Amino acid sequence: MGSNTYKAIAQDEEELIDESHSTIWISSRWTFSKALAMRIGFVFLALLILVVLWIFKVSHIGMERSLGSPINFFPAVPIIYTEFVKAEEYWDTSELGDKAWDDMLPLGAGYVRVPYPRQHNLPKSVLWDRSNESEINDPERSEIYQASLIHQLHCLATLRRVIIDHDKGTTSKYSTPKHVFHCLDIIRQGILCAGDTTLTFGHENDELNKFNTPTTFLSNPDIVPESDENDIYWRVSMHPKGGGVVIVPDEWAAERGLPPSAAAPPKYPGSSVYQVEVFHQLHCLEVVRERLNHPNHQFFAYGSEGYNHSLHCVDWIRQGMMCNADVNLSPTEDYLNFGEHGRYRCRDLNAVTQWTLNHRFMERREFLESKGIDLTDHPLH
Repeated sequence: MGSNTYKAIAQDEEELIDESHSTIWISSRWTFSKALAMRIGFVFLALLILVVLWIFKVSHIGMERSLGSPINFFPAVPIIYTEFVKAEEYWDTSELGDKAWDDMLPLGAGYVRVPYPRQHNLPKSVLWDRSNESEINDPERSEIYQASLIHQLHCLATLRRVIIDHDKGTTSKYSTPKHVFHCLDIIRQGILCAGDTTLTFGHENDELNKFNTPTTFLSNPDIVPESDENDIYWRVSMHPKGGGVVIVPDEWAAERGLPPSAAAPPKYPGSSVYQVEVFHQLHCLEVVRERLNHPNHQFFAYGSEGYNHSLHCVDWIRQGMMCNADVNLSPTEDYLNFGEHGRYRCRDLNAVTQWTLNHRFMERREFLESKGIDLTDHPLH
């Protein structure tokens, strides 16, 4: 017979079962802890990525705000509300008017010293003091710029002088085509950059024909002289359909503090008619261009409606410039000419134009003609 060998059990059955359960529990606990740690790690990594992206976004926004922007040199500029009015002294063509326009420009003509301009991504300008060209002598590497508002006002005053001198039969020292065309172009760029979204109101007795009658640009002066191509740009391309005239609900206008305006046709009950200000200013600049290109046209004869309209437009552009107070900094290469190049912070004019088109007064021409208003000398866009 074969012998049976007895092998002792190391521990009784219950202990073995308990140990087996304990081993399984420890293994499960380890697996759970490992999974939890991995989840926490993933969450931490995701948060870290979000923080990095947020920091990048904030720094990018900060860079964009400083790009071509004078915000580090001008104090915070408060927003105020003002009313555009017919300022008699600015319409005056005598020495009284000359003084009003001269007094409008500050001492120093808006020139400012900017230390370390490259840190703010400002375009290159000339050194503040050419006798100090060594970086050792000028550790701040300062350069000279001009506030765009002052440049624009100077240009507008120049155009006024040219118009007045022509009316007097004299030759203005400012009337060289190069200077005149440059100034018209500088003002054009300034208006387009500001993209003034103020809604100009129409007076009830104007039958919607007039609006608030006062009771990285690149220099492109070649766009100013008269030509078929240029005329299309100034008269058509620069304006949206409808000339910036819009219809908005009265409740919407009241919520935004707009003054009352002429009522819209019965087709639009509870609504009124306004004009987006940037397009009013562009229209006025177009009138000034026409006056300069056709100084002897009978429409602009002294004392005529066209003559007064051109004076209104010069003054209206002045008020628009002073309202928007453009504090972009314009660079120079010779201390004399500013703003020939440079990058500027502007309103998105495409967005302004799209909003205007979405609310435009589509039947304005028909409405005015039904009122018997002669539109011969008042082109509508």
